[in-house]
Amino acid sequence: MNAAAETAAPPTLQISRRADRLKPSATLAAAAKVKALQAAGRIVHDFTTGEPDFDTPLFIKEAAIQALAGGMTKYQPVPGPLDARQAIAAKLARENGITCTPEQIVITSGGKAAVYLALQALVDEGDEVIIPTPAWVSYRPMVELCGGRAIEVPGSARNDFKITPEQLAGAITPRTRFDHQQPFQSLWHDVCAG
Repeated sequence: MNAAAETAAPPTLQISRRADRLKPSATLAAAAKVKALQAAGRIVHDFTTGEPDFDTPLFIKEAAIQALAGGMTKYQPVPGPLDARQAIAAKLARENGITCTPEQIVITSGGKAAVYLALQALVDEGDEVIIPTPAWVSYRPMVELCGGRAIEVPGSARNDFKITPEQLAGAITPRTRFDHQQPFQSLWHDVCAG
């Protein structure tokens, strides 16, 4: 190797234009402020990142250790292990009255990951996505990262912060991604009216 090659600067990695347009995370900024206040001795209740204020229960830790010791260290199918999806389907039927099959269940690393993956699969450049607010601050940037446009519809305190059918109907345009005749009818009952 010659001397010039040894001293050459590593190539600069450029992020995509869509990632460059994202604003800094409001959640992480608020979390940093909370930590700074706590470090200064202030008593602050942290509701920023969704972390519980208790340790993982011992029985869960022990189950994880047993699974690792039993060889559960390999890659799993993308939607999650079949036995776990079967257990979730049984729980949903038993405790929630929801009938579904394991094939209709996908296990993700969290709710935000599930929403983001769904948006990436369904939203194209210029599509509008209606977000009833108040909402998690990450939803808008997730829609924008997909090339979509977030349409925030504010819920009012008088209505328990739920939007009304009229507000939803007023927000729908030809660019709204989802056909409001089908998914929104059941979604409306579960999310907005429920």
